[in-house]
Amino acid sequence: MGRNLRGRFSNPSFGLGLPWWDYWIPFRALYLKADLFEPVEMFAKHVRHPEKWSERDREVLTSEMWREVGVGPLRRFWMKNLGPKAMRKHYGYHNHLAGLIREKVAAAKKPF
Repeated sequence: MGRNLRGRFSNPSFGLGLPWWDYWIPFRALYLKADLFEPVEMFAKHVRHPEKWSERDREVLTSEMWREVGVGPLRRFWMKNLGPKAMRKHYGYHNHLAGLIREKVAAAKKPF
């Protein structure tokens, strides 16, 4: 991350390997209007391992994801139930939020 993003990723709820950590970084970067870059060459490798998180963990961290971009529980409730129909699912279901983030990241990233 560039110097302009130092200190902007300080939420203690996210940690390497927890649900959402790999979505949190690009989602927060997009919110901060930072450029996203995709490495052309592999620079890290993920080791396959058994999952050790629960759907409850993912649900709790989904709330943190929204909080990171200024969307609190009341706004999420409003958007899930009364917001534009096309957006309701993103506010109510974490898997749909993950899909939305993947789409936004794919549209925004540049080669590095």
